[in-house]
Amino acid sequence: QYDAAISSLFIGQNYPNPAAGTTTIPLPSAARERSILLFDITGRLISSHQVAPAATNYQLSTSELRPGMYYYQVFDGAEFIGGRSMQVLR
Repeated sequence: QYDAAISSLFIGQNYPNPAAGTTTIPLPSAARERSILLFDITGRLISSHQVAPAATNYQLSTSELRPGMYYYQVFDGAEFIGGRSMQVLR
């Protein structure tokens, strides 16, 4: 039970990383809609994305992003689940 509870909270590292074009963010399954917030290296919010409750992956387009480091955070409602950094290349 403990392992199942911990794995349900796991936010995976996006792949490929570094990304060029699109990247996939692995997510834990959830009973409700989640959101992904994408920030640049200075902490400026770049975009917000809604994720369907049953989704376990989210395809993020990086084609409009400038090359550099970014940070994404995942929320389940108002609850912070986790975050990771990612690199975007051209």
